[in-house]
Amino acid sequence: MKYMKLKRFLSMVLTISIVGLFVPSLKGIGASALSFTPNFEVNSDYAVLYNVDIDSVVYQKNSDVKTEPAQLAQIMTAIVCIENCSDLENTPVTIPEVIFDELDTYEEQDIYYTTTDFSAGEEMTMKDLLYAMILSSSCEAASTIAYYIGEGDIDKFVDMMNDKAKQIGCVDTNFENPHGMHQDGQYTTAYDMFLITKYATELSKFNEIANTYEYSMPATNVHDEQSLYHTNVMMDEDSNYYYEYAKGIKTGNSEQAGSCLVSKATKNGSNYILVLMHAPLSERDDYGNRIFYHIEDAQSIFSWCLDNFEYTTLLSDEEEIKEVKVKYSSGNDYVLLRPSSKYSTLWPNTMDVSSIERVFTIQEDVSAPIEVGDVLGSVTLILSGEEIYTTDLVATNNLERSFAKFNIAAAQGFIYSSWFNRALLISIILTFVYIGIYIYRVQSMPKKSRRSKNHKQGRTNGQHSSTAHSAPRVKNVHKVDNKKTDNDNI
Repeated sequence: MKYMKLKRFLSMVLTISIVGLFVPSLKGIGASALSFTPNFEVNSDYAVLYNVDIDSVVYQKNSDVKTEPAQLAQIMTAIVCIENCSDLENTPVTIPEVIFDELDTYEEQDIYYTTTDFSAGEEMTMKDLLYAMILSSSCEAASTIAYYIGEGDIDKFVDMMNDKAKQIGCVDTNFENPHGMHQDGQYTTAYDMFLITKYATELSKFNEIANTYEYSMPATNVHDEQSLYHTNVMMDEDSNYYYEYAKGIKTGNSEQAGSCLVSKATKNGSNYILVLMHAPLSERDDYGNRIFYHIEDAQSIFSWCLDNFEYTTLLSDEEEIKEVKVKYSSGNDYVLLRPSSKYSTLWPNTMDVSSIERVFTIQEDVSAPIEVGDVLGSVTLILSGEEIYTTDLVATNNLERSFAKFNIAAAQGFIYSSWFNRALLISIILTFVYIGIYIYRVQSMPKKSRRSKNHKQGRTNGQHSSTAHSAPRVKNVHKVDNKKTDNDNI
C-alpha cells in the first residue's frame, strides 16, 4: 500500500514538472523618451522645449530649478479667470481703487511694474482686462481680475491659482500675487510653467487672446479707443527680432526673474511650446540698445528644432523583424515576430536611423500551439548606450500542435529525464526491499510451521511417486510415512 502511494506521488510531481515547461513568462520593460541638446549656447538659465504633436519634451535646461515667474504668473491668472467667468465679453468690471495700494508700494521702492495706465473707477469688460494683461502684462488688469473673481478678496484668488497649479501637476510652484511682481515666497520652475502653459493652450479663449499681436481696445469712461500690442517682439514684422513662425503667449521680466518668455512656433505642421526663464536682463550692445537674450534664444532654438527634426518612425509594428523556432508544430517549425506597437518620434534629419541598435529578448523553448498576437519576446531600441524604447514582440500567424510530435517528445524526454532515472532507481530499490522483506518473513516463520509445511509437501511428493515409480521406491515412501507417523505420535 505504501509503495503504491509513493508511485502516485512520483507520477504527480513528474506531471507538474513537464507541464511547467510549457508555461511562458515574459514581463514588459519601460523606456525613456528621446531628448536632444542644441549645438549652441543658450543664454537663459532655465528652459523647456516641448513638441505638441508627439506630446514630448525635446530639450530642457535646469528645468526643475526654482525661480521667480515675473509676469508669466499671469498665465495662471488668465486660466482661473476664463474658467470662472462664463461670459467674458459681456461681464462689466470697474477697476477698484484698492488694488493701487499694493502697486504703489513698488513705485515707492523704485521698482517698475508693467501697466496700461488704467485708472481707478475705469470701466471695461473682462475680455478687455484679459487682453491688457496677456498682451501688455498689465499689473492693474491682473489685480482687477483677481479682485473681481475673488469677490473682493485677492488672497482668495491667489489660493485658487495655487489649487489650480496642483491640479495641473505642478510640484514646485507657489503664487503670492496675481501679477507676478516680486514677492517673497513666490516661485515656479521652467517645467511647471510649461505644464501651466500646456494647460492654458487647451482653452480656446486663451489661445485666441495669447496669439493676437494687436488688439483694438474700445473706449472707456476714461480712455479713448486704443491699440494694445503683444510684448513678444518676434510677432512684430517691423522689428529686428521678427520671426515668422513664432506666436505670442507671454513675456515677463523683473530684476529677480530676469527676462522670461513663453512662446509657440509652427512650421510645416510641426508645433512647439518654448519656456525660457532668467535670461540676462539689462545688457546692451555697443549702440546702447538692450539685448533681448531670451528672444535670441527663442529664435535659435525654434530654428534648430524646426529645421533639423522630422517626425520619423524608428520601429514599425508591421515589420517582421525576428524568427523563432517552434516545437511540436503540425506545419512550419518557426513563427515570425513583429513589434506589438510602433515607435515614432522626432529625429534629427542629419542622423542615420541605423545608428539605433536593436536588442532582442526571445522566449526559450517555444511550443505549439501559437496564436496571432502571442507575446514571445521583446525588442529594445538603444541609442548611445541608453534605452529609448521597448515593446513586446508578438506572433504574426497561428501554429497548430502536432500531438504525435508532442507525445513522442514527451516520452523521449521522460525516458532521458532525471525524473525517469530517479523513478527507475526507486523501483529497483523497492524491489530489493520487497525481496528482502519476503526472505525475512520466511526466515522468521516458526519451525513447527515450517516442518508442517515441509511434511505436507513431502506427502504430496510421495503420492505422486507411488503412481509413477517401481516398488523399491514405494518402500522408501513407507519409510517416510512411518517416520511421519512416529513424529505425529510424539
